[in-house]
Order: sequence, then C-alpha cells, then structure tokens
Amino acid sequence: MSLGGADICQDFARQRAETVSAVTIWTELTRLRSCLNWAVKRRVISSAPYVWVPTKPPGRNRVATVEEVRALLDACKMPHIRLFVILAITTGARSSAICELTWAQVDFEAGTIDFRRREAINPLTKRTMKGRAVVLMTDEARAALLEARTGALSDYVIEWNGERVKKIRTAFDNAAKAAGLDGITPHVLRHSVASWLDEDGIPMERISKLLGHRNRHTTEMIYAKPGVEVLRPAADIIDMRLRGQKRAK
Repeated sequence: MSLGGADICQDFARQRAETVSAVTIWTELTRLRSCLNWAVKRRVISSAPYVWVPTKPPGRNRVATVEEVRALLDACKMPHIRLFVILAITTGARSSAICELTWAQVDFEAGTIDFRRREAINPLTKRTMKGRAVVLMTDEARAALLEARTGALSDYVIEWNGERVKKIRTAFDNAAKAAGLDGITPHVLRHSVASWLDEDGIPMERISKLLGHRNRHTTEMIYAKPGVEVLRPAADIIDMRLRGQKRAK
C-alpha cells in the first residue's frame, strides 16, 4: 500500500460494496489503519503504509413503528427470539447486553433488570466498555420473563436447547424477513425506544440513563430526532414578525 495505496483501498471498497454496507467498509478500513499504527508504535513494523478511508456514512436513523414491532413479534416463531425482541423494545438495551443477561440479574421482586457487566476491565488497557443500565421491568417484559423462567435450562435468559445464545442476528434477520420488514435490526429497536420516548416528551436525562449512556449529550447526538412539528412555535413567531406582529406574553 505504498504508491497507489489509495487506489488499492478504493478498489477494495468497491468490491466490498457488492456484499456489505458502507458502514462495514468504513469500519474495516478504519480498523486496518488502527492496526498498522499500533504495529508502528510497538516497532513491529518501521512505518505504516497509507490507508485510504472513505467518509464515515451518516448514522442509522431508522425508527420502527409500533405496527412493525408487532409484526416482528408475530413472526418470531422461536420463543428465545420473541423474548429477545420483547426485551429489546421494552428496555432499549444493546443486543450484546441482552444475550449476556443471566437470571441472577433479573429481580422479579424489585421489578428490575440489571444489564451491568460483572467482569472488571484491566486498568492497563485502553479498552472501554459500553455503558449499561439497571432498568425497570415493564408488564410486557415481566410476563415474557416469567414464562421463560419456568422452562429455563441454563443461567442465561436468552438460551436455546439449554445453551446460551451468543449472537442473535441471523435468527433476528430471519424473523424480520418473515414479517416483511426492511431495515429492521436489533440496533433499530434500541434507536426506536429512544425516539419514541423523545417524541413523547421524556426528558433526555432519563432516556440517557435508560440507555446506559454516561451523559445526555451522547444520547442527544445519536438518538434525539425531534419531529418537524416541535419547531412549529418558532415558525409561527417568524411569520408573526414578518406580518409586523408580536407574540402575546
């Protein structure tokens, strides 16, 4: 990747674009550049070749409707997939947090679900963990969890044949396809929870706590997508000014 390194990376991007998303291509090339820089810092290689990286694609802002979520639940033929969807849409938790959830973290008496990790981070590394929260159990989640608990064969809430389900994406995509839904992913459910709450006027601080973010600004940047109508008062004031009027105080 010395001379013509950008051309090589762009050729790679064009080929990958036939099978994966723009986000995946950006992630792969960004990680390649990071790995090469890591190798230089540790003197594994003398210098890092140039790695061209495309502009980062815009964030995912797909919001599922209530009807789409209901259709998805109806299409979930396997109980562990349906339970996953219920937990995702009632807690806003990440896919990894739900798949790692154990029954010890579910408190039916207190009515809470504790998604926080149990293992500690090595302080000598720069690895960070995504924030996780303790959330209240909705009635829908409680009913689904109680039903699953009666037949549980392992310590994990999301299980299949007595084994923990580490990744849910393939089964989830199959359910979404069966429901005739396009662009619905586990992350979209998390995004939808935040958007629904924001649209209904829930304070951003509370949404941030539910999602496990360290501060509200992260939540606002990623998830807050106010509808156009929230700007109606501002538009009305501009119209009144242009008509030579002032708003009554």
